[in-house]
Amino acid sequence: MESTKSLIFSIILLIAIIGVGGWYVKTHQNIETAPQAEEVLFKKSTAQYVCREGGRFDATFIEPDIFSGNTSAGRSVEIAFENGDTLSLVQVESASGARYANADESRVFWAQGNGALMLESNEEKTYKGCMAVAMTPSGSDLSGVYVSASSTFSLRIPAGEDAYAIDEAHTYQANPAKILKGVKFTIPMKIATGTNLSNDTYISVESIAGVESCSADLFLDGTHTPSTVTENGMTYSIASSSNAGAGNRYEEVVYALSGTQPCIAFRYFIHYTMAENYEQGAVQEFDRAALIKRFDTIRSTLVLNI
Repeated sequence: MESTKSLIFSIILLIAIIGVGGWYVKTHQNIETAPQAEEVLFKKSTAQYVCREGGRFDATFIEPDIFSGNTSAGRSVEIAFENGDTLSLVQVESASGARYANADESRVFWAQGNGALMLESNEEKTYKGCMAVAMTPSGSDLSGVYVSASSTFSLRIPAGEDAYAIDEAHTYQANPAKILKGVKFTIPMKIATGTNLSNDTYISVESIAGVESCSADLFLDGTHTPSTVTENGMTYSIASSSNAGAGNRYEEVVYALSGTQPCIAFRYFIHYTMAENYEQGAVQEFDRAALIKRFDTIRSTLVLNI
């Protein structure tokens, strides 16, 4: 009798174990085979573009974050034009740069370095000679933009009644054998009026091709020993000179961008007269610190495409 009870108990226990095991396997099979939701994270970065022949737009580049574990999602760009229109394009194959297009490739945006092409039916139409530009520096009024004729650089510059006069045929003759070319931005008359500052004071961007090392002394006459400084991720070779004559003073500071080819440099040219040569109260001493700060801020907005 006792053996029969033991047998029945063993059978019941075995059935229970089998049932629990089956439940465990079935439950875990469901967990393993259930579809997994995969979170795809994206990184976004926005660049402002201004076109030499008119037009401007913002481009927001969207790409998958490699740390999200998903690299299969495509890259794209969202373009917002100044008139309020928008355009969404996906990245497609290109030999160089980053090329984005719609389904029939009737609209193409092609970013190469800091330059860009905006094509409509395979032609540049509304937007030509486009370049990325720096954001307006905090606290500044540099609301204007200059894009060079060759679309090799862009700058933020003053606009409106504070606009600088632009001379794209600028030449600087350091000596009879050294004539440099570039673009000159001359201060407006209002800055010099009533002071001992001359209104031919300017900041310029000049270049020299075919040099092994980009150094500031190349842009000045005579012998100068440059110093080196790094600002905002750019390394500059710096040299200065000064001259005087007939009550006039001429000061120059050159900031050459190390490693550029052609060698590119900024020149600060400051011309003023001696305040003591005027009757007392006739003119006010110009604000040197404010002028240099303005030139420094303009220089800080340089974007190169070389």
